[in-house]
Amino acid sequence: MYSDEHIEHYGRLFVANDLHRRTGLRFETFMRDPEHWLQHLVWRETPADEAPRPLLSAQRQVQARVDMAILAEEAAAEVERRAQLRGAHMIEPLKHHTMPWKR
Repeated sequence: MYSDEHIEHYGRLFVANDLHRRTGLRFETFMRDPEHWLQHLVWRETPADEAPRPLLSAQRQVQARVDMAILAEEAAAEVERRAQLRGAHMIEPLKHHTMPWKR
């Protein structure tokens, strides 16, 4: 017989990982050997020889947003660094060309 704390602990893990909906596993079956099921269904490591799966479209969109945010942060940091190099004055170098009409 299991204690209430034991059942509650594994019950929370069972529900939090949505094992019944994802795998069809019944809680009674899960409780016979919960560590086995958690090891194989939840904490399973990806084998080293298995290539990572490609990202889903929603994941690709999130990755693109993250990449853009990183680029924006890097650009802002570069602007700040250049401003500090010029004594905190934002100075844009001028491109002087002699004016043809003044020759």
